[in-house]
Amino acid sequence: MILDMCKKYMAPEQSILLNVVSAMVDFSTSASLQLSRELDPTGDRTMICVTKVDQHKEDGLSDKIHSAIDMMKLDPEHVFAVRNRSQQENNDQVPLKEVRDLEKRMLDKISQDCDVGYGLGVGSLSKQLVKIQYEQIVHTLPSVRAAIREQIEELESSMDKLGEPVGDARSCRSKVMHCIESSISELQDEVLGRTSSAPVFDGMTGASFEIALTIEDFEAERKKSVEYTNIKSIQDVGGYKFILMVYPNEKEKAEDANGSVGAYLRVDFPKDKNVASMALSYEFTVSSGEKYFSRKTEHKEFVESSIAWGNEVISAADADNIKGSTTFQVNVFVEKL
Repeated sequence: MILDMCKKYMAPEQSILLNVVSAMVDFSTSASLQLSRELDPTGDRTMICVTKVDQHKEDGLSDKIHSAIDMMKLDPEHVFAVRNRSQQENNDQVPLKEVRDLEKRMLDKISQDCDVGYGLGVGSLSKQLVKIQYEQIVHTLPSVRAAIREQIEELESSMDKLGEPVGDARSCRSKVMHCIESSISELQDEVLGRTSSAPVFDGMTGASFEIALTIEDFEAERKKSVEYTNIKSIQDVGGYKFILMVYPNEKEKAEDANGSVGAYLRVDFPKDKNVASMALSYEFTVSSGEKYFSRKTEHKEFVESSIAWGNEVISAADADNIKGSTTFQVNVFVEKL
């Protein structure tokens, strides 16, 4: 299971495989090097960091590292030898700068004795790691973007097959409750021998949906709103136009103090449908950051060319404290036509 997890994160082309191995072990038996060789046979993504070089007392460490470079088919610039902080230095709380100075003096001596041909020191390793990661990002970015676009297209296709969105949890509960109440009413009519006289037009009766409107800078919109100016969001459902109208500042004159915030719902009937009226239940909600407001309106009847129904959803005092992006939403349930 651990091996599968390692392969999962090492396999992607975007991953850099930094193998940290001790100078004291046989590199040919290193499980991480074997796995890197399997998943990155060209060695383009593989790096080796050889640690504890100060504890390797035998001769031939440089030959040992070069053998690993040849075996892994690595660029020597991808291989580094470093000195670790010792346990005694940890106990003595030796500053990191002093530890790095000790490493530099030791590695400088190694480089003077022979031309190693690979990187030395943690500082050099850090710089090279950043350089390789940058090159890898530049190399893989086009394929990553293409993969993201493909996933987006697949998700959008799946969402299209699911149909129109039902809405959030609140609108779902509202729709379920309306369905239950409608079923109870129908059963009561059946028991009493009554039949429903409400005709159904184009499947609109029982329809449930939501209309949303987001004001990005509510405070600025509120300041410039005078004489009942409104912002609209229009949604066409079955030929009927449902219009959410928001009045950020319901005041009659520019010089008046700030007023409350009103939300209204209007329905425009299609001219080609012989419908006299439409009975709706709907609920206004407003969210801005952690602030949330709700106002429910029950059983309003709309007729052709009717005025909009609605009310105050946020008081003047509360509205003055709202900043930034604010979303107004109305959840609508069509009871009958």
